[in-house]
Amino acid sequence: MIGGLIGIISGNFYSRANAFSMMGFDSFTSKELMDIREYTPLRSWPTDDILISETIKALDATEHQPDFVYTITVQGHGDYPKEKILKNPEILISGPFEEETRNQWEYYVNMIHEVDKFIGNLTAALEARDENTIVVFFGDHLPSLGLEETDMATGDTFQTNYITWNNFGLPKKDADLAAYELLASTTNDLGIHEGTIFTYEQSALDAKTTGSQPYLEGLNHLQYDLLYGDRFAYNGEDPYPATDLVMGVEDTSIISVWPSYFSGYVVVSGKNFTRWSKIYVNGEEVTTYYVNDSRLRMLVDDIEDGDTVVVNQMGSGNTVFRSTQEYIYHDPLAENTETALTE
Repeated sequence: MIGGLIGIISGNFYSRANAFSMMGFDSFTSKELMDIREYTPLRSWPTDDILISETIKALDATEHQPDFVYTITVQGHGDYPKEKILKNPEILISGPFEEETRNQWEYYVNMIHEVDKFIGNLTAALEARDENTIVVFFGDHLPSLGLEETDMATGDTFQTNYITWNNFGLPKKDADLAAYELLASTTNDLGIHEGTIFTYEQSALDAKTTGSQPYLEGLNHLQYDLLYGDRFAYNGEDPYPATDLVMGVEDTSIISVWPSYFSGYVVVSGKNFTRWSKIYVNGEEVTTYYVNDSRLRMLVDDIEDGDTVVVNQMGSGNTVFRSTQEYIYHDPLAENTETALTE
């Protein structure tokens, strides 16, 4: 099974690329690998709709084998503005709110409404692929709007609902689960019984002993053994070393480099460029102007005939996430000058 992670988040933030490698993912498509064009009204987050195409890319990148894809959405995140931002909101808020609080809730609810549309479009795209697929939707925290336990229908700010969708007729099954049991339960329903922690949890789910003291103590001991102990569960070996994580699932490439003397730029034409693409000439970064996913520009004075050009997908701290092949630049004017001198 190939594991891919997709999120409109920085690849290096919280050392995510390193953490996801330790978790066993094979690829990580961070925001630096996405051609992001749409943002929320505050422009604080990209809209989630780009995750549809990125999820499909991850699934299509591995033919004839199962995939596990973890996709992180961001559109519902704060901050939530106290001033009115939405001129014509689709969802209106009513109730005894102060104006600032009303504006915050109005913004949040309408962003969640957009996320709801995204979910519908995502499942439609997955349905169109005609491949058996199950999706588990869940949230990991509440909005930062001061909610307390008395505001919650469950009476608990640490409980959340989850939703599953599938396209192969798997019956709906309600279950109250700890967050760490959710994937074990899902894979159990699919007949997938792999992984030390998962099989331990699945055995308890089948025996209906989750939450019992022996189960929790055993889980605690097993986790400690695998993370910090001597790995007695694996006879002292480490069968799951960190993966050689690849950033993104599509190559970035240069097709051509050509001058536009009238505009004063040299144009780099290629594939899968993003706003985090940077042009390097002879190993040195030059000022890069993003045009679209197939075109970048640099100043004509930053390159000479015979120079080597590479486009790097950059993360924070000058981390290179992905690189194109080298391309040798040929300046037509230099060739004409050489011909004239020869003659």
